Amino acid sequence: MITYERQGYRHAHHTMTPCYPSGKPQTSSILRAMKDLLKLLESLIGREATVDGIHCEVIEILEAGPRVVVGQMDGEHVIQPDQHGEPHRRVLQTFTLPVLNDEATDIHPVIMTMAGEPLSSRIREALLEQHRLP
Repeated sequence: MITYERQGYRHAHHTMTPCYPSGKPQTSSILRAMKDLLKLLESLIGREATVDGIHCEVIEILEAGPRVVVGQMDGEHVIQPDQHGEPHRRVLQTFTLPVLNDEATDIHPVIMTMAGEPLSSRIREALLEQHRLP
């Protein structure tokens, strides 16, 4: 039987099995840090604040990015399109914010306001752990 390793897999007679140095999968510290960050961000859901005169609330956390979805609590309604782009209903406006500010040097100022202290410090530490902040 001929065996060889390629890109972390041991190949033998057309069967591919994972090959790890210790025989067990290694939990990535980056994945763990990402889960910690998402957990911290999820604690923002339901928090309200007034930012630039707009009363808003955190309504959702998107894993991609990650991003924070903030919904306007009062004000004018906007037309929400359906998945085909057709006008569907009138809703309060939502904003999807990246976790980092425009310069990627700190937490987005709106998220920082919504989080307050000490949560914004804990989010900053999680971002530093992931090497997302300078």
